[in-house]
Amino acid sequence: MPRFDESDPKIIKILPPRGEHDHVEEFGEMFQKWIDRMEAGGDRFGIMLINEPHDHDHDGEEGHEHQRNEEEENAITALVTKFRRENRERTNQSTIGYASVYTGEMTDEQFEKANERTAQFAAYMFGVRGQMFKQPEQAAAWLHEVAELEPLPLEGKGDAADGATSAAIFYGSTTGATELIAEKVQAAWASANGETLPIVNVGDQSQLMNLLQYNKLLLGIPTWNIGKLQDDWEIVYPYLERIDLSDKTIAIFGVGDQYGYPENFQDAMGILGFKLIERGATLVGYTSVTGYEHEYSKAIDGDQFIGLAIDDVNQPELTDGRVKAWVSQVTTEFNQ
Repeated sequence: MPRFDESDPKIIKILPPRGEHDHVEEFGEMFQKWIDRMEAGGDRFGIMLINEPHDHDHDGEEGHEHQRNEEEENAITALVTKFRRENRERTNQSTIGYASVYTGEMTDEQFEKANERTAQFAAYMFGVRGQMFKQPEQAAAWLHEVAELEPLPLEGKGDAADGATSAAIFYGSTTGATELIAEKVQAAWASANGETLPIVNVGDQSQLMNLLQYNKLLLGIPTWNIGKLQDDWEIVYPYLERIDLSDKTIAIFGVGDQYGYPENFQDAMGILGFKLIERGATLVGYTSVTGYEHEYSKAIDGDQFIGLAIDDVNQPELTDGRVKAWVSQVTTEFNQ
């Protein structure tokens, strides 16, 4: 169980638990404390999560340990995503910011990347500013500093338009990484076509009825864990079995990590894409597998990916160029 320190009225400090603990239960306790504070009303407050390095005990059963860790990660992902769906607007208004503290050793490059991920995670999940620190005192000072700032503006991405545009972008995102790519696709489309497409988070949809307003769609999906659908897409995926997509032309962009998961790179794009084909959709936007290093992918048809494969972890310098070229290609193929 985590320990909470609320001696500073502007901060809920979540301290590492003592001894053995359940990470899923730990996150649940944190979110419940967060919800209780919001429901109590009062001034805006900040969240400080302190992560201390620790050794993991292994029982020698590597396969069992790997399975347990994967199950735990899946459960935490579902918990965090549920909190986002139900509370993001409230956290945006009630919470100053989200500070993550890690007291272990990290190189400057590792810290910089972790800081970027923290900011991205906080903005996407909670609608607040986020930053990473090496010491709790630094995090507390930052939270007091940003307390003077207005809440971040939440863009209206939850609802599709009334079909006035020729196409729309639907995406699912667990940490915000795919949302950023969706925004790049939106910007590239506007630059190429002079038209700003609606951008819709499937996590804000109870079903995919809004998708049916458009005959042309750009869909974004990351591969999560080991070759699995992202959580929001997993929820709406069964709905695809009940709709006819024979009048839809669809292009897919996937987000993955070719070095971290070489045997499952872009699998979710393949799972979604081939289901769309099964339901009658015409898929466009196929791209070459050249320039990637991986062992296997469910997203490959012949010698091509069935959509745009983005690896912003290992090849961030290629992302903008890949998006721009793909949007140009899709524009042409949509009009054929």
